[in-house]
Amino acid sequence: MLVGARIAAGVAVLVIVASESIAASDGLGHLIFDSRALFQNDVMFVGIVCVAVLGVLFSELVRLAGRLLTPWAPRDRGRGRS
Repeated sequence: MLVGARIAAGVAVLVIVASESIAASDGLGHLIFDSRALFQNDVMFVGIVCVAVLGVLFSELVRLAGRLLTPWAPRDRGRGRS
């Protein structure tokens, strides 16, 4: 259940940004979409980096909550290995 919540946290950020780019007049999605159309690459990449940071932040918050709620569960064994 916690793995699903962690994945959903990252996907939720993408869905919000996608919906903002289509139907909103402000927000990160609108900023990225408008700056792309106006060839403002620096603003566009700042928006993209902000979205990436938000996705990682929400994912890590859910991971931390999982560690606090289930102290008996084994830790991520595969993290950091390629």
